[in-house]
Amino acid sequence: MRRSPFLRVVGALALLTADASLGGLSHGLGLVPRSQRSGLVKRRRVQAPATATDRIAQVTIGAYVAQVARPSLAALGARSTRLILRAGQWWRLATPMLLHGSPAHLMVNMLALRNVGGALERAYGSKRTALVYALAGVGGNVLPVVLKGMSDSALSVGASGAVAGLVGALAVHLYRHSHLYGTSGLKSIRDTVLMNAALGMTSHNVDNLAHLGGLLTGAASAYVFGANWVRPYEGAQHYVDRPLVRLF
Repeated sequence: MRRSPFLRVVGALALLTADASLGGLSHGLGLVPRSQRSGLVKRRRVQAPATATDRIAQVTIGAYVAQVARPSLAALGARSTRLILRAGQWWRLATPMLLHGSPAHLMVNMLALRNVGGALERAYGSKRTALVYALAGVGGNVLPVVLKGMSDSALSVGASGAVAGLVGALAVHLYRHSHLYGTSGLKSIRDTVLMNAALGMTSHNVDNLAHLGGLLTGAASAYVFGANWVRPYEGAQHYVDRPLVRLF
């Protein structure tokens, strides 16, 4: 069974978000505007919890416990292109994000989810973050099915496509608001993703298309309904959120 660990990318991103001083980053890959970085530690203590991120992690861990108790769930829910196309088992486009190949696979994905998802949730809120995650998880499975078709005989599991979508969404958010955050966080994401994508090409056990599909889906989702902070009128001293499409 092919696993989608995305270990190098998410592991590096987890380290980035854990160290507030690395590369000029602060509070979740630079998600603190320049004008608000003073008194950061004090604000962090009273910050609301990242509820969507925590709940996604809880559901995913619970699903893995069920998978260990009933190993047949992995075969039932893993992405199988042939079963999707021949037997119409379309649920396999979504269920792989709930399954993992090992405790280490689960741990790394959940660590990255907590860090990257937590950073995005502070900007997007719980509902939009959860939607980005779900869409990216599906998108990460759609792309290999479309591009490989019946030639893909492997089974694939893992939430890394969904996590990659959070990375893509965070990159779009930082790019869209670079006038507020600067560019250090965006550059760190770019360098880490490029480096690990290149390394991933050397392994047959890494589902690179799933990661790419998730990344692109997350980026597109962020562009369409992600946070878009603008001044409501010329000379205003505050920003309002005006996404291209308002869902919530």
